[in-house]
Amino acid sequence: MISHQNKVQVSPEENKISEDTKQFEPINITLARRIKRIREIADKQNSIVTPQEPLSNEAEKSSRTTKYDIGKVIIQEVLPMWDDFNRGAPNPVIRSSLFSVQTTEARSFVKKQTIYSSSNHQISYTGEQLQQEDLSVWLCIIHMARKQSIENAIYFTTYQLIKDLGWKMHSDTYARVKVILSRLKVTGVTIAAGTATAYEGSLIEDIARSENNGQTFWMVQLNPRITGIFLSDTTTLLEWEVRKQIGKKATVALWLHAYYSSHRNPFPISVRKLYELCGSSNRLTGFRVNLNNALIKLVQVGFLESYTVEKDIVSVIKSKRGNIKLVNSDSTSLI
Repeated sequence: MISHQNKVQVSPEENKISEDTKQFEPINITLARRIKRIREIADKQNSIVTPQEPLSNEAEKSSRTTKYDIGKVIIQEVLPMWDDFNRGAPNPVIRSSLFSVQTTEARSFVKKQTIYSSSNHQISYTGEQLQQEDLSVWLCIIHMARKQSIENAIYFTTYQLIKDLGWKMHSDTYARVKVILSRLKVTGVTIAAGTATAYEGSLIEDIARSENNGQTFWMVQLNPRITGIFLSDTTTLLEWEVRKQIGKKATVALWLHAYYSSHRNPFPISVRKLYELCGSSNRLTGFRVNLNNALIKLVQVGFLESYTVEKDIVSVIKSKRGNIKLVNSDSTSLI
């Protein structure tokens, strides 16, 4: 496993944390290390050469390296922070058919499939076709990773994961979680904006599990570069209790909840466009029925105030509770 963390020495002063703030010790130390490391790299870069001096080959190489290191420290070490009532989701993912509304047990394996998306990103996917239940599990994993350095492994039990998902505690559910985690590992996703690649890799880098006293313990590792799609202006927070209230079987409602969450004031959109974006495998006539039921569900759970479907154009009005921004940022991902 390749580590992307810059190792630095922390002074005794940085390690002196009062008793009443010990619960935040890992986050505070990580932040102190990041700030110190960024300053060290910046100072080093500024002292390489003056603007009047020509760059030697060695100095030019060092300059390129330090610029890369600064970006690596800032972008790749941690995810944005949000509270326990929400789950962070990248806009390119929830505005696309990457996690479709299909519910079929038989899933095709696709290779470098272009994913339909309404965002400014282009998505290519290799792996078993993904559904909304896969998204729910992945969001739980991301949620657990947000309070630590992204390169650190995540540890949990199957029981903890199922409880967070709000699914029934049943042997079938335990077996399903194993299948989903394995599926998420054997994936290849490329998310790009124009010529710049925001992320290329698997949704889960590595997994391991062990059985002990009837409990299944998991270790999950994420690719540190996945933080490239979790920036403050490309991340939407989903109200987790609302998603659980919708229920895992109402896949169209789950997809719409995520999609509309990523827009402050959703613009009218055609039924056909939604049909293509959510990756439905039903006929369009059957999808219209499912769509109407899903919109009714979103009103019932309090996410939407109202909706209309006129001349095959869907318009919705979100409730005030539907507008969320990142808790550690003044900017919002909603448009």
